[in-house]
Amino acid sequence: MTTNTTNRLPVPQVQLVSGRPFGAPPACVGCGGVIDPAGEYYVCLAPIEGRRRILAAAHPGTWDDDDSYDATCPDALRDRWDCELLAIGAGRLVLGQDDGGPRFFLGGEPLHAGATIELADRDGGWVEVRFEYRLHPEADPIGYLQLGGWDGPPVAFVIPADAVARLVA
Repeated sequence: MTTNTTNRLPVPQVQLVSGRPFGAPPACVGCGGVIDPAGEYYVCLAPIEGRRRILAAAHPGTWDDDDSYDATCPDALRDRWDCELLAIGAGRLVLGQDDGGPRFFLGGEPLHAGATIELADRDGGWVEVRFEYRLHPEADPIGYLQLGGWDGPPVAFVIPADAVARLVA
């Protein structure tokens, strides 16, 4: 398994920020409203011309009076993020449903246990891992990374929700 640094693409990242760390935030992609930089908000960033630039921004979700959570704005940003990822041949790892029950999907496509995928690192590189999962409520997907050196066992780690990845052909 390898780290692919020769095929660096501007992998969009989403962060929760406050202030103006990347300049003035644009209007919210979900509601069109003004984002107050004094509070927290989400930004979808991509490296453009050597700097991280805001592609879109959104208000955080809010709790309504009836204790229901309104995620309209962050969900709209997540949809925009999905489009940006698709444009570079990547997607988010998401647990969903198909005819056979629960399964993981990568960019909307079913992902099979044992598949080789590349996970995006924060610097725009890709790390090749073997994807594995067990489908029960407490099970997270696992990535197996073969380290260099003496032919030792691969390192296993939990792949977090919404990890950005692409399928190795």
